[in-house]
Parts: sequence; structure tokens; C-alpha cells
Amino acid sequence: MMALNRLENLLKGLRTPPTPSSVFERVVADETQRYTKLRALVAEFLYMQARQRAHINELRAEVARLHHKVLIARRRDATMQAIHLETERERAKEALSRAEQEQQHLQDAAQEASEVLREVGGRLSELRQESASATRTERLHRLDSAMTQLNQPANSRLEQARLQMERLRAERQINAELNGRYFPVGR
Repeated sequence: MMALNRLENLLKGLRTPPTPSSVFERVVADETQRYTKLRALVAEFLYMQARQRAHINELRAEVARLHHKVLIARRRDATMQAIHLETERERAKEALSRAEQEQQHLQDAAQEASEVLREVGGRLSELRQESASATRTERLHRLDSAMTQLNQPANSRLEQARLQMERLRAERQINAELNGRYFPVGR
């Protein structure tokens, strides 16, 4: 279905030349789609960060619980149990360290995606303003073209009147020169 829409848009583009406003509309639509996808990606990163934070809190609680059990086992002189609990605690600490590193990676990725989202949002806002400006310019051009077409008959009448006035001036000047030659004044 999407391929048919693209083909239809391509054929429309071949039939009529694109106007500035239609080009801006297409670019705005593309950027809006990109912005929506980025926003969903940022939301997914934030969700993953929240889940990772919850997992980290669980691991910290597990490390604290195991630490407490190790202390109790040492007080009871249960050396084997204390060694086993210390091993579990070290595994939990390693898992916690890995989870914190993953959390940092998620945070960096979310930060980067948020910055790109802000850039695309700003660019989208600028494109919308430019699109409105292009639409206004296009309307002004159409209005100017219509006014020119309406003024063409009036302009041609004005041009005819100007030409007639020039002809009358030229005739008057010729008459004045001829009158001065054939009928000299004061001689």
C-alpha cells in the first residue's frame, strides 16, 4: 500500500511542477514522521532506564541482604556458610556493576536521542514557519499575477493614451517649427 502511495506521489510530481508550499508540506510531513519515531525511541529509552533502575535497586537490596547474612554467619562461626554467602555477595556486586554500566549506556543513549529530538523539533518548527511563509509568498504571487492580468487592458489603454499624447506633442512641435519658417514673426 505504501509503495502505491509513493508511486502515486511520483506520478503527481511528473504531471505538475511542485509548488514551494507542496515541497514544504512534504518535507514537514517527513520531519514530523521522523520526530514521532524519535519521540517513541526516547520514550522507550526512558522506560528501559526506569526498568534498569528498578533492577539496580533490587541488586543493591540483594547485596545488602547477603552482606547482613555474611555478618550473621561470621558471628555464629559458620565459616563455610560465610564463605558461600560471600561468594554470592560478590556475584551480586558484579551483576550490580554490570547493571550500573548498562544504566549509564542507556542514559547516554537517551540523552543523545533527546538532543536529536530537540534538534528535529526545532527544525520542524522552522520548516512549519517557512512553509507558512512560502504559502503566503505563493498567494501574493498569485494575487500579483491576477492583478497584472486585470491591469493589462487598463495598461494598454494608458499606453495608447501616452502614445497619442506623444504624437500630439510631436505634431505641435512640427507645427511650431513650420509656422516659424513660413511665417516669420517680426520680419
